[in-house]
Amino acid sequence: MADAENSYRATLAQIFGGIAIAIGLYYTWRRISISEKELKATQKNLAITQKNLRVAQEGQITERFTRAVDQLGNPAMEIRLGGIYALERIANESEKDYWPIMEILTAYVRKNSSIDAIENKNVTLLAIDIQANESKQKEVPETKKIALDIQAVLTVLGRRKNTFYDGESNSLNLSHSRLQAADLEKANFEGADLEGANLEGANLVMTHLEEANLRNAHLEEADFFETHLQQANLGGAYLEKTYITNSYLVEASLMGAHLEDADFRWTHLEGADLVGAYLKRANLEGSHLEGSHLIEANLTEANLKGAYLGKVEFEEVEPYVISSKEDDGIRLIAAGKKTDYEDFFEIELKGANLASANLASANLTRADLSEANLPRADLSEANLNEAKLESTNFKGAKNLTVDQLSKVKTLYNTKLDPEIEAELRAKGFGYLLDDKPDDKP
Repeated sequence: MADAENSYRATLAQIFGGIAIAIGLYYTWRRISISEKELKATQKNLAITQKNLRVAQEGQITERFTRAVDQLGNPAMEIRLGGIYALERIANESEKDYWPIMEILTAYVRKNSSIDAIENKNVTLLAIDIQANESKQKEVPETKKIALDIQAVLTVLGRRKNTFYDGESNSLNLSHSRLQAADLEKANFEGADLEGANLEGANLVMTHLEEANLRNAHLEEADFFETHLQQANLGGAYLEKTYITNSYLVEASLMGAHLEDADFRWTHLEGADLVGAYLKRANLEGSHLEGSHLIEANLTEANLKGAYLGKVEFEEVEPYVISSKEDDGIRLIAAGKKTDYEDFFEIELKGANLASANLASANLTRADLSEANLPRADLSEANLNEAKLESTNFKGAKNLTVDQLSKVKTLYNTKLDPEIEAELRAKGFGYLLDDKPDDKP
């Protein structure tokens, strides 16, 4: 009897315990459900808050954007500068506004520093003078100093967070802008459109201008030390008296460019297009011109001492090529099938510095080497038929023979080693040394 009662009590205890557990589980589930609903509500409220915050931020950015653009039109320089730097900050914060800001800043430069605007202004003033019957012409003076706001824009553009092909698919348009004496040191202008721009005297030290369009740009006396101009287009550009030392112009186009008196020492011009380029008195000492195209280029008085000229193309047919530097000089060697002297036909090297050049087997038919300097140059088997050698310095030249010199057009005032000159006169070719040539080709 006692055992049955104990069993009954144990069963009741288990039943009540199970009920208690079930009730506990129910309330736990309720609390979890409520918490989940509260969490969802909180998340929804947070999303709404974040959306409102974004809207507010965008509204603030839009307001800042509008205010900054308005500042660009202010007559006070300090306010315009504030607008420029405000736009830079917005561009760094807002990806959506980044490129529109770049376009605004470049348009600002084109509008406020335009070559065409200045030229038109000059024409207008000149017309007024004529109508007034004044003898003195009044033109707007050409300024060599860049305006503070234009320089500020260039600084912002040069340090922007993205670059051409690295976050940007379009080019910066600064074409036909007056950027004289601009400081663009270490700036990033890869792929920029600077066609017809005036960058005279600009600081372009270590500037990145890869694939930039600089056609017909004015770059006289600019400093290009260690500048990157790989594959840049400099066709027809004006680079007289420009310093381009230690720079990189690999595969750049310099077709018809004006490079008189330019300093290209130790510059890389491999594969560059220099067809028809004007290189009078240019200093190309130690430069790399392997594979470059110099068809119809004018190299009068150019300094080519120690230049690397592997496979330079001087004429459309090149059965001869120039190979790499050897013995601190230039080496021209035969390469391919010879075809009636069409390789260096009538090449212009007047006044060129070819000291220590290796011209072995070079075909220089009708070449103009007047006033050129060739001490220690190797002329073994070089073809000098009808070459113009007036006032040329051959003293110390190697492997130069009377047979070669007897076929030239003139040797008037040319300096030769005494034994060569004596042999030349003894064989009846003294007239080449004594007779002044006419100016006919």
